[in-house]
Amino acid sequence: MKKMNQAYKNNLDYLQAELEWIECRSRSIILEAKAKEAGSDCSTRSYKRYNKSEDSESVLHARSIKYRRRSRRMRNRIDERLLATRAQKINLSIDQLCQQHDLSLQDRTILLLAAAPVFSRKFDDLYSELDPHNLSSGLSVEVVCTFLQLDFEERLRLRQTFTRNHALTKEDLITVSLTQRYSTPNDLLAASVELTTMAFQAIIGERCLTDEFLDFSSLEEPKATFDQVVIAASVHIVEANDVVFSEVSTALDFDQFHGNAAGVGEPVLAAQGDVGALVLADEL
Repeated sequence: MKKMNQAYKNNLDYLQAELEWIECRSRSIILEAKAKEAGSDCSTRSYKRYNKSEDSESVLHARSIKYRRRSRRMRNRIDERLLATRAQKINLSIDQLCQQHDLSLQDRTILLLAAAPVFSRKFDDLYSELDPHNLSSGLSVEVVCTFLQLDFEERLRLRQTFTRNHALTKEDLITVSLTQRYSTPNDLLAASVELTTMAFQAIIGERCLTDEFLDFSSLEEPKATFDQVVIAASVHIVEANDVVFSEVSTALDFDQFHGNAAGVGEPVLAAQGDVGALVLADEL
């Protein structure tokens, strides 16, 4: 009992316990879903080719219960140690962050879920298994709903958490992004949820990533070659969306193009007829 009520020494000591709980709870939910699939008709299973001796419904269900009980014990232990930590006036950074932005317990859990892959990529694999429809890899809105085991009404309310007016996004604590254009309400479920650098540094209580490192670590894959970027000296015809455009000849030098030479105004693009020939206004 003494160990159970022991205060956390620091931020990382606390975060390690939370990550262990996230992993245990995730495995419980995954095994529960697999057990239901194993007991369903074979034609509707998404988990294929079960080994009956190891992956039967009863075995999976028993393993799920084992992880669920362990998860509850871990959660209770964490909460009790949090009370002891606060009683000893030990300020955890995530407590200060939640107080500063008036975050709810659910918001706090989302922050922890988003922080987990920063410490280990195994959580990306776990989150992928939590997504029953494989909408995305890593943490997504769907995975958050599954992990929290929300009912229908709670899922609808949770959507507000990922809007721009909610504290998590408004205060730049998480990013919510889609790989495609948002066109229907169900697209939000596939949105990727990631922790920002600012939030990560705030949670661990130190500036571990300098701006210089971030600058050099942000690499972009080239999407064009130099011959596609540099405008050729000759005139080319380019087709785009069934409309033919004529590129501007580069006979004018750089200064003239930008209107720095005397008598040359700002370059303006003008469309002529249905074809839309691209020319400088001064050449019309």
